[in-house]
Amino acid sequence: MNIGIIGFGTMGRGIAFVSARYLQNVFVFDSEKEVLNAGMKTLTREVQASEEKGKITSSEAEKILDRK
Repeated sequence: MNIGIIGFGTMGRGIAFVSARYLQNVFVFDSEKEVLNAGMKTLTREVQASEEKGKITSSEAEKILDRK
């Protein structure tokens, strides 16, 4: 399944994370490149934190982050 998200603020990042966690193809669009860059950094930190807390496995984290 392909999921398109317009806007990569707090809500967009949350939707992207949950969708990517279930291995969906996620496409994110935002009119500001800085927002996209900041969103990817935050999303990466959220994935790493979820892995550290045991919410996802290292394999899941790798699959999510490899989808960038």
